[in-house]
Amino acid sequence: PRQVGKTTAICQAIAALRRKGYAAVSATADAPASPNHEWITAHWRKADALSKTGKPTILAFDELQKILEHDPDDIQVRLKVAGLLARTTKPEEALRNYDHVATHYVKEGFNARAVAVYELMVKIEPQRVDLHMKLGDLYAVLFRRADALREYQIVATWFDGKGKATESLEVLRKMAEISPENALFMVSTWPSSTTEE
Repeated sequence: PRQVGKTTAICQAIAALRRKGYAAVSATADAPASPNHEWITAHWRKADALSKTGKPTILAFDELQKILEHDPDDIQVRLKVAGLLARTTKPEEALRNYDHVATHYVKEGFNARAVAVYELMVKIEPQRVDLHMKLGDLYAVLFRRADALREYQIVATWFDGKGKATESLEVLRKMAEISPENALFMVSTWPSSTTEE
């Protein structure tokens, strides 16, 4: 069967790495009772402790997605899975899981936690303007003016570069609401395509 072949391949890869001097921690989430976030944390800590011995360390989870299938609303599990995926070649899956977590935090009013998650997302995909906009909005809510202005500046510059003057002006208005004393300066120094509208 397909799953047995994948598990066997993981075991063979880990055995080969151990022969080359790697330390390894492996676990499978393929069990009748799906593990929770403490299970992930426990294995992560084992791998972290091994890595501190100076040996290159591998942490391998098999069937990790089954944890999310078991309880898709477990935010802690989703956050840990996203963090693990971000360290692999699956950034899109990491971003999807991070977005689920950030949206949940905003809905529940945990804006500072949402900011931390969006910051992780921007590290993965710095060119995503929607993430910068969400960060700007959250920074504004948290009264982090300088951070909000920085994020809005990124968004406004992107819109202006795409010739989207209306959208760029809307972001400039948000910037002016946060920092009215700098509004005149921002408009006077902004590229001409934006200020002509």
